[in-house]
Amino acid sequence: MNEDVFGPVVHDCLDDFDFTLLFEETILFALPASCLLLLALAWRAPELIRAHVVVCSSLLGLFKLVSFTSHQSAILATSAAKP
Repeated sequence: MNEDVFGPVVHDCLDDFDFTLLFEETILFALPASCLLLLALAWRAPELIRAHVVVCSSLLGLFKLVSFTSHQSAILATSAAKP
């Protein structure tokens, strides 16, 4: 069976019914996770904008942020790449 096809596969009804891997990862994982992330951001962002600054920024902190973001992006790109 081709797991790269988007959408559930139904051949003869219930015996052959199965979600493809691409459909499971997109609809059952990525969509709810992104919706919850946007909802949490919309709820928390106004409070964070109004809050006073507790920690001063530094060059080391900026370097850590950039390196962490690039590392996570590399992991995401590697996991999203087709084998």
